[in-house]
Amino acid sequence: MHYGPCQYIPPVEVDIIENRKKLVLDKNEGIYVRNNKTGKVRTVVGETYMLLAHEELYEYQLGADLTKLLKNDLEYDRHDKRINYRVISYKIP
Repeated sequence: MHYGPCQYIPPVEVDIIENRKKLVLDKNEGIYVRNNKTGKVRTVVGETYMLLAHEELYEYQLGADLTKLLKNDLEYDRHDKRINYRVISYKIP
């Protein structure tokens, strides 16, 4: 894994598995991150974050009832599909 602004030209023997970019989060935004070594899921809130080599975005699945209740407060992509790795937040009136 190479970090930072740099230019990397891999040799022929190296396969690039994935390109990762920083995730910029506002103070009220968060993501679920799963550690592949331990299996623990944690939240990262309000900071710029780049996944480590042994981490992945965790897609938190909601039940149908909860999805129906929170429909207006959940984040959706441009295809009206819920972004499952975003932390769920609910504004209390």
